[in-house]
Amino acid sequence: MRALVISDIHSNIVALESVIEAAEFDCVLACGDIVGYYLWPNEVIDCLRSLGATCVLGNHDYASITGDTSYFNPVAAEAVQRTRATLSPVSIEFLRSLPKSVTIEIGTKTVGVCHGSPRDPLFEYVYPELVRDITFPSVNYFFMGHTHIPFSARVGSTTVANPGSVGQPRDGDPRASALLFDSERDLISHVRVRYDIAKVRAALAKKGLDGLLGARLSVGR
Repeated sequence: MRALVISDIHSNIVALESVIEAAEFDCVLACGDIVGYYLWPNEVIDCLRSLGATCVLGNHDYASITGDTSYFNPVAAEAVQRTRATLSPVSIEFLRSLPKSVTIEIGTKTVGVCHGSPRDPLFEYVYPELVRDITFPSVNYFFMGHTHIPFSARVGSTTVANPGSVGQPRDGDPRASALLFDSERDLISHVRVRYDIAKVRAALAKKGLDGLLGARLSVGR
């Protein structure tokens, strides 16, 4: 079994479709923050549903169904309100159905998935230098997102990895970031995919939103 592991799509359908077109996979795992920031939350959700993706809830997803932006900066809070106004009833129901974490079998491997961390699935940031301070479940692999920073590390008997962000990379590389997990070969591979950032920025500009949201896509920060 080959799994495409993605996270932090943030309503960027242009980036998501490019990743899907570039990868060969049998199933999809999405580590949260499906929506937020960009302009196509319903399209992203429809795409993930069509793929039968296993998804978990992220903090932007949670805010988009609850309206709670008390912990967000003004740019993120404004994006949440814009997302809430855009989501269809079907998309809202989809987000409401998502668990905060899951444990599944992929091939012969047991895999855990959440957005933040095992002890705080929605909100804790686990950067590469902090990963060994976290206690992980007894699984073969554990995938998480939230930081928009790709990495992998061995913590005890568990391989822990963050696929980085599809829709808003923050590691200095503007290409969409994802991860491929091959359960038969017991192997993970980080991948980067170029996509049409200019198309996203043009759509943002039409709505007067191509400020920070657009600029950071071009620099990957």
